[in-house]
Amino acid sequence: MAQTAYGAQAQRLLNAASTTEQIEIATNVRDGIEVVHTSEYVHFLKSYFPIFKEILTKKTEPTLVDDEENALRHVIYEILNRLPFNEVLRPYERNC
Repeated sequence: MAQTAYGAQAQRLLNAASTTEQIEIATNVRDGIEVVHTSEYVHFLKSYFPIFKEILTKKTEPTLVDDEENALRHVIYEILNRLPFNEVLRPYERNC
């Protein structure tokens, strides 16, 4: 998948009409996370990492309530937790 395809999908995640749709998109990303073990990992990070950061820091608030926003945050944290920490990811650790 080309970088532009990742970018389009990432923008779709950010601009989805509802939190439910965002959860669905994020879940699909999580379920297809095998890309991080390929040469596409660089393109994946360039497209998705800024979107994940935007959602986690500006679009949603952490709460103790079990609602859709918290479910979305949880799925994104699951994705981030599955990312292999290597030299490809290292430049993004400063952006956290």
